[in-house]
Amino acid sequence: MRKLGIIILLLVIIGASGLYFYVSIIKPKGFESRVEVIESFVSNIKESDVCDEHFIETTQASCLTFVDLLIEDNVTIRSTTETPNHQLVLLSINGNESEFIFRFEVEKVTGLSRLFNKEYYLITYIE
Repeated sequence: MRKLGIIILLLVIIGASGLYFYVSIIKPKGFESRVEVIESFVSNIKESDVCDEHFIETTQASCLTFVDLLIEDNVTIRSTTETPNHQLVLLSINGNESEFIFRFEVEKVTGLSRLFNKEYYLITYIE
């Protein structure tokens, strides 16, 4: 019985170590697709840190301007169309549809995370 307890304890320790390794080293720390970053941006548009999480540092001021214009509005994504250089996004803003162009910066992943995720996306600006 004591051996079984020791084996279970070792399995728990190994499992906890594996989970810690995944969360601290391998788990994605960015957006893995352009659509993913757009969906997250629109769903979190009312959050105070939305520009910090979704835009590159040098264009966060333009993000704040865009967010300030839409902070009180109901914004949903109607459709997205991928092109080689950008993403066309049809947004519904309080029932009115408007098309926007989202441009991105691709950030190469370093370290062990690179085995699972080659690149992350951040928005550079919205036209």
